[in-house]
Order: sequence, then C-alpha cells, then structure tokens
Amino acid sequence: RLCPAMLKDFPFQTRMEGDLRFSGNIVNYIDRLVYFCGAHEKYMLKFLEDYLRRLPSGEARRLFVDVGANAGNHALFMSRLMDEVHAFEPYPRVREQLESNIRLNAIANLRVHPFGLSDKEAVLPFYAAPDSNLGAASFHPDHKADNYYLGDMELKVGDDVLANRQGKVAVIKADVEGFERFVLQGLRRVMEEDR
Repeated sequence: RLCPAMLKDFPFQTRMEGDLRFSGNIVNYIDRLVYFCGAHEKYMLKFLEDYLRRLPSGEARRLFVDVGANAGNHALFMSRLMDEVHAFEPYPRVREQLESNIRLNAIANLRVHPFGLSDKEAVLPFYAAPDSNLGAASFHPDHKADNYYLGDMELKVGDDVLANRQGKVAVIKADVEGFERFVLQGLRRVMEEDR
C-alpha cells in the first residue's frame, strides 16, 4: 500500500531465516513477506520450532507433513529441524518454485508430492489465484472472487500416501484455503497412530 509501484514483476533471491536461501517474486504476497521480513508467518515458524524442542525425544524419526506447501516457506524451515519433510502441493506453478528452492538449498530430506490431500482419491477442479497472492488458490470454486478455473488436479488420501512412513509424524501443517476438513479426515489414521 505504501509503494504500489514496487508490486511489479521483480524476481529475487534472499536469505530466509538464517542460512536458507529463497527465490521468489515480489509481486506475490508470500514471497514479498519473505523478502521484507525474512519469512512468511515467522511467528508460526518460531512456534513450531519451540514446540519441537518441547517434544520428548524418542528413537523414532520425526516427520513434518506440509499440506498446501506452496513455495516452501514452512517446508524449507522445518527441513532443518525434522528428519523428514513431506510437502504436498498440486499447483504446478508454486510447486516448481518449491522444487527450485529445495535445489537452491541442496535439501535432501524434503520430499515433494505433486498432488493434494483429501478424504478420498479424486480429481477435482482447481481454482488458481491472481499473481498478487498465489497462496489463495483452492479446490473450492467460491473461495476467492478473483480465483479462476485452472484445470483438474489430483487428490489422494493422506493415510494411504503415508502408510509406509519411516518414523512418526510429529507435526501436520495444513493451509489449503478452506479444504482443511477433508485433508484431516484423510489423515485420521496417521493422527491416531502418531499422536
């Protein structure tokens, strides 16, 4: 709002929360926060870090599940704290940015799944958001007035995808613009086994 002329196509690479590198474009809301503040939802990242410190240490590998990973703000940060990260992102445009950021940081413990999660396997219409806030994309057609139909995208059941996980899921982050209920219903077994 202070400088609207700045919100034009401006690719950048910057440091994110210490030693992580992040590549983005300032026109996008989440990327803009990383550029100016060092991270998006920094308060949440610090909360997750503090929460993990307070968990009892065990022998099981600790996993982080990021549903709606977007460009990787949370997944990248958590890759330094967890044994393994599973990032779910069906939207090709932001998923490619996530994969680029993984390569940029040479992260080996972060696995990207190119589909969304739900309570049943399906292929549903996906509605993309404008460049100014790519994170507002959703499987809900009426989530945001300016979203537009992008195409049909795949959804899988989280319990099935994570059935053979090597370790215990310590944290699930789901930010899927109104689709969270279906994601959590599809992760019911994981939550019961690993809580």
